[in-house]
Amino acid sequence: MAMIRFPFQRIGGIWQPIVPIGIKLDSSWQRVDVYVDSGATYTILKARIAQRSGFDYRRANLVNLQVGDGSLIRVYIHNLEVQLGTERFICPVGFSDDLGVPFNVLGKM
Repeated sequence: MAMIRFPFQRIGGIWQPIVPIGIKLDSSWQRVDVYVDSGATYTILKARIAQRSGFDYRRANLVNLQVGDGSLIRVYIHNLEVQLGTERFICPVGFSDDLGVPFNVLGKM
């Protein structure tokens, strides 16, 4: 994979590592802004992203993932096509109603 660089985005006066990615849900692509979290194993998106496009995110494996504060959240994991810059690849993407941060998370997988 080629090196891809993105500028940080200024949110609330603070520069944040937020990047746009594309997620293929069924036959349509959705643009999603995600926080680059080098400590996160999985990419986790808020469930409403899937709901808005009519994607049935609950038809997947339900797992309980531990988050930064030690608690567990319910996540439905799908293997989806993702686009980052010009690169496209398949990777596990989770959807959760329980994500307790105000942003989506881009993980290492």
